[in-house]
Amino acid sequence: ASIEAVMSGWFMGSQSYMEIARQGVHAYAACMELGIPFTPSNKRLVKNSPKHSALYARKKRVTHGVSYGMGAKLLHEQYPEAFPTVRDAKQEITQFLTLLPDLAAWHEDLRKEAWRNGYLETPWGLRNYFYQVYTRDNRTKKFRAGEDANAVVAFKPQSSNALFQRENIALLGKSWAAPYMCAIGHIHDSQCLDVPEDRVEDAIALLRDVMTRPIKQMDGLTIDVEVKVGKNWADMETV
Repeated sequence: ASIEAVMSGWFMGSQSYMEIARQGVHAYAACMELGIPFTPSNKRLVKNSPKHSALYARKKRVTHGVSYGMGAKLLHEQYPEAFPTVRDAKQEITQFLTLLPDLAAWHEDLRKEAWRNGYLETPWGLRNYFYQVYTRDNRTKKFRAGEDANAVVAFKPQSSNALFQRENIALLGKSWAAPYMCAIGHIHDSQCLDVPEDRVEDAIALLRDVMTRPIKQMDGLTIDVEVKVGKNWADMETV
């Protein structure tokens, strides 16, 4: 459940951002634009109502884009249906960062850290080097974001999620469920087991326990999980 967003909140040291992330940043931003309280019922409303589908899609685009450093020009080019002009994208980004100021401050801190040290490191000890976080503009003689600026922003949450999931795969591989790990058993932040019907409840418990275990590398941070069951991909239902 929003693992990279929750991890981002942890890296920021922002409890409020983590709580919003756990409930859904897209839905939060949509509720704020509509001027309605961010409650479970309103969250379902903005996510599921056809009336708000375009709004929710726009907030989803800007959340994923800005969270990993995407600028207005690229948002407009990739999602013209949501952002018809660069100006529209700029206004959306400004609103989003005003709503969640901790995110912009953290991005700047990350870039300065990577520029100062030449690298960033995850709690797992994995280090990635960055060579052009900032670049000097020959016309203005000032520094601006360089080629590595977006990669810097994405590295810690994406890499931490990947390493956590790798540990989850290893734990499942050492469990009774190892023979039931299917060929497409892992996708980004999800694990899938293909088990006999009489072991469904065992699989639910196993997946829940593995995926919500405290992450020791992140001071015991836990991530919520949703488990779905079905006989094929089209008929999965949340349990």
